[in-house]
Amino acid sequence: MIHIDVGRNENKTEISGAMTDISFLLIIFFIVTAVFFADKGLFLILPKKGRKPVQLNPKDVVEVSIGRDALFLNGRKVVNMDYFRAVVKERLEINMNTVVVLNVLRGVKYQRVLSVIEEAKKGGASEFSIISLSRKSVPVKVERREH
Repeated sequence: MIHIDVGRNENKTEISGAMTDISFLLIIFFIVTAVFFADKGLFLILPKKGRKPVQLNPKDVVEVSIGRDALFLNGRKVVNMDYFRAVVKERLEINMNTVVVLNVLRGVKYQRVLSVIEEAKKGGASEFSIISLSRKSVPVKVERREH
């Protein structure tokens, strides 16, 4: 007759808090990685309250009208963004004080405006003026952030 002792196992390991530790580490991981996404967005320097509007010379302005489906640059329809970026870059090479004036038409999504601003920044633009629905110009300077 063979007798097997089931109650004694020398190599037995306990897993008492492993799931708690893993859960805690995952929570910390997601908190830390979520902070990196908080830096995305548009950093603007707005004019101080009560400051008089600056009169711009028409030669120092690139006027952009942003519609739902179309983009107009100085009154002409833009077919692709490469052309838009090239025109902005060319105007800035001629005059470093060039301001991109954005006329955002009613019903345009926020993401579309951001993509146009991003393309203008790729062309070298850093100063923008956004025309609101009341047709008052708001000067804005976009800071470049290095990541």
